[in-house]
Amino acid sequence: WSISVALAYKNEIIFGIIYIPLLDEIFWGELNKGAYLNNKKLKIKPLNQKRLIHTFCHGDKKRDVTTAIKYYQIQKQNSLDCRQLGSAAIELSYVASSRVDSLLIPGARSWDVAAGAIIAQEAGANVSDFNGEKWNLKSRDILACHPEIKTEILKKIKKII
Repeated sequence: WSISVALAYKNEIIFGIIYIPLLDEIFWGELNKGAYLNNKKLKIKPLNQKRLIHTFCHGDKKRDVTTAIKYYQIQKQNSLDCRQLGSAAIELSYVASSRVDSLLIPGARSWDVAAGAIIAQEAGANVSDFNGEKWNLKSRDILACHPEIKTEILKKIKKII
């Protein structure tokens, strides 16, 4: 679990902070000023194709759950590591810190993902909707990932939605 707070100005997220008490980790990011973990600057690391870790979550609608299950199935059938950690804010923080390589959430709620979205974006992750457009507060779905795998994941998403 975590505490997640974002600040928006004119419908754009300009600051986000996530605190994970059990790990005593504070992730934060500010628009055009970078992302940090306990005051150490975050930058997406080079992709390690041998150990990709994908995460997923989902909203509460049937479509959201079905899309998430289909995504999980595709990843596992291709022998890819795909996990559900249970906290969108933590999973987005983990994308920002290169602990995981992607997070997919059909039916994402802006209040669950806004802080993590700005943190991941400022660390160098690609943060978009399922059409590949930049994620915003009105977006229904979110994909945050290492920039090198965005196209591949979006192709998989288009096959299942």
